Amino acid sequence: MSLFLSKRLLIPITALALASFACSALTTPDPTPEPTATTAPTDPPPTAVPEVEPEPEPTVEEPVAAEPEIDPNQPVRIVGTAEITFPVFESYLTETYVMLEDLAGFVARDFEYVQSEESQALGPFFSTDEPEQYTYALNLPAEPTAKLVDVDNNGATDTGVQVFAVTVQANLIDGPFLGEDESGGWSGNWTSLRIDSENQDEVTGGTLVVWAPDAAQGFPTGFGADGLLFTEDDPTAPIAQGYTLVELDSEPFRVYTEREPNLALYEGDVAKHDYTELSYTAAFDALFNKASIEYPFTDMKGVDWQAIYNEIAPRIAEAEEKGRYDLYYFALQDFANAIPDGHVSLRGDDRDYYRDNVIGGLGIALTELDNGDVIVTDLVPNTPAADAGIELGAQIFEWNRMPIEDAIEESVSLFGPYSTAHVERIDKIAFLPQGQLDTEVIIGYTNPDLQAGEVTLTRTFEIDAFFDNFLYAGFPDTSAPVEYQIVGQNTGYIRIWSMSDDLNLTLRLIDRAIASFDELETDAIIFDLRANGGGSPLGGYIAGYFTKDEIEMGRGYYYSEKDSDFVTYGPADTIEPNDDVYYDGAVYVLVGPACASACENVAYAIGETRRATVVGHYPTNGIFGEIGRGQYELPDEVSFVIPTGMDITPDGTIIIEGTGVVPDEDVPVTYDSVFYEGDYLLDYVLRLIY
Repeated sequence: MSLFLSKRLLIPITALALASFACSALTTPDPTPEPTATTAPTDPPPTAVPEVEPEPEPTVEEPVAAEPEIDPNQPVRIVGTAEITFPVFESYLTETYVMLEDLAGFVARDFEYVQSEESQALGPFFSTDEPEQYTYALNLPAEPTAKLVDVDNNGATDTGVQVFAVTVQANLIDGPFLGEDESGGWSGNWTSLRIDSENQDEVTGGTLVVWAPDAAQGFPTGFGADGLLFTEDDPTAPIAQGYTLVELDSEPFRVYTEREPNLALYEGDVAKHDYTELSYTAAFDALFNKASIEYPFTDMKGVDWQAIYNEIAPRIAEAEEKGRYDLYYFALQDFANAIPDGHVSLRGDDRDYYRDNVIGGLGIALTELDNGDVIVTDLVPNTPAADAGIELGAQIFEWNRMPIEDAIEESVSLFGPYSTAHVERIDKIAFLPQGQLDTEVIIGYTNPDLQAGEVTLTRTFEIDAFFDNFLYAGFPDTSAPVEYQIVGQNTGYIRIWSMSDDLNLTLRLIDRAIASFDELETDAIIFDLRANGGGSPLGGYIAGYFTKDEIEMGRGYYYSEKDSDFVTYGPADTIEPNDDVYYDGAVYVLVGPACASACENVAYAIGETRRATVVGHYPTNGIFGEIGRGQYELPDEVSFVIPTGMDITPDGTIIIEGTGVVPDEDVPVTYDSVFYEGDYLLDYVLRLIY
């Protein structure tokens, strides 16, 4: 800026000097003496002639090379649409946008390639009035700054081109641009490319955006004999300078330009499998054929798929023949329950079924102590149990004239299936008092004052005791996903309620909490994960605050049709040390059976730092199959979910599934603990600290 101002000031100053010089030359000639009588006249003085400045030499302009001819129709702005069926997209990602994603990582098959922030061009991403429908707009930079890649296969080293896809991204950490912790490889979902997730995320179709710095570059025109893009057998041809669109769904590729092209974005492998237009039998067969192959825990859990099909398929056919939704739905329900996995779920119109089997109650909730006693831990006034004289704390030893142990075994939970026995048993006990209205139950009990009795109770409309003691009871609907405070003498307490609610906010709150506790030099940090249904697995990120070394946790395995087996590729799931904060105080993690799925990932990852003590009455839920690719839509608005991926440690152990995260401090469930006035486990940990 200072140089520009100096040049502007120099011009008027120079002009002023030239004008002063010209004025003096024209108006003040030299004086001459007057003639006298005694002096001979002399010749008159010569007339003053103004000086004439020589004409400036004509300016000769240097010849300028002709600008290369650029296609006037090349892209300047890309618009398009996306259909997103992923069920928690909007609750996970609240600051979404589209990005011109640098594909140099794909060209090199570098699964850890990091997008430079300088190369990222962003645009708005909009939801529409139509469910699951979105639009976007992306203005292209005049000269992009991504990495140049030489892909013309001519044997010479050339300048290369920049290769892009249009992708949907979201702001999770720091600013909107993808940083090192958010970027790696190339996008497989919500992108202008078709990605084969069963073949190491190879590109199989869609549209690329290519930018060439000059007209001397080349680009593939097809996949070549190996069917892979950017490999040595790709045929190539020259590509024009500037932006070009390359559509990969034809052979040879369609290469074209358009000022404002419209590109659809593909959801990829997290899109729901839509079988809604099929018949009952065709939809079930399609579901079975895919799910039975892609389910990762078949061997671990001894699932006999053929036996399950032989039982369920005839019932589906009968439901179709009779046009009976109820027969169809209950057959699918039994299909789901035949797979011992807490991530398997079925959703449909089953309100009547649940109503008929849950709304009848006795007004009590039961808890099993570690010594085997089953006691009444909730008693609703003016209900059959209270009116009959059963008291809070009473021990139940008989149920319908059978030992309580046998009654629990025969109880049926409507929340199945289950991955772990301890969670199933808790739910069986919860469902034991519930049933159909007006049904009778004979209970043998002993009150705390040792008065024994046997009563026959009739179920009435009563659900308060059941839902007040439900596994996820007490979850505050209006709370932030993360809450934190100082407890005890000087201990940081972080309660993570959810990891499926605004991940940007969740991560910022966790960052702020840990950084604050580090600055305050708290004696310890307690993570409370006892009521967290999961969401996005953030464990590796959170655990990074508690290690100075990189820790490999495991790898994800998915079924590959090409390999006919479960395979893994790309980098391992690791814990990376946080660059800004290392917390060196004690760390405790509170867990329970209501900590499920991605919540368990957090408990597991923090435990892997070998810095934390996990504390709980029970292990976590024990469900850790990845379900993003296992979403199905079936006829008559029925949805089905089943895992498709599993995580395995470097030594070959399946992570979490079927066991949960087991506490280091296994705190017994006792009479005192269930009737403790306060938070028993939290106070237990504070006693460990102080």
